[in-house]
Amino acid sequence: MKIQTALLISALAWLGLTTPSAESASQAGGLPGITDRLDTLESGVTSRLDTLETAVAEQGTTGAALQVTVDDLQNQLVSVQNDIQAIERHLPLFAVVDSDGTLRASRSVVSAGHSLDSSNHPITGLYRVVFDRDVWLCAATVTAEPLFSGTIAASINGTFRGVFNPNQEFSPNVLHITVFDNDGNFVNARFNIIVTC
Repeated sequence: MKIQTALLISALAWLGLTTPSAESASQAGGLPGITDRLDTLESGVTSRLDTLETAVAEQGTTGAALQVTVDDLQNQLVSVQNDIQAIERHLPLFAVVDSDGTLRASRSVVSAGHSLDSSNHPITGLYRVVFDRDVWLCAATVTAEPLFSGTIAASINGTFRGVFNPNQEFSPNVLHITVFDNDGNFVNARFNIIVTC
């Protein structure tokens, strides 16, 4: 802006030097008047620019304060999510498994189904429930739901509370369920299992 003003003043000065002095005198406030007006205009533009820069700086400060608040809220959210996960880790694990091995409802169960024989055929009355964590140090209870008025029992096999079983068939996150009738015959029946760690 100052360069333009200087060029304009130079141009006007040159014009003022090439015109007769009588005209210069008749243009009261001529070149000095224009210079004053340009200075006033430049001062106004500078003032507006300063105001604009101040507004931008204030918005930057407000934006920075807002970002600090957003960051704080995000940290609080992460903390709450961590607390929820910690609480969920202490809730009882459970599974409701239908007689055909279908997992009906669960918490922290990866899969459930019939145990399979060497030919990959389901074995009557034998089921596997796979959890998303080790359960060999947990307390587990299983209850069979008979489809008729007879008595059906269920038990958990291969898991010895507090003693890890090195047999690969009995991994620490798998419970093997056996369902049988009063005569000791394996039967397919719906069952519920709850595990508390």
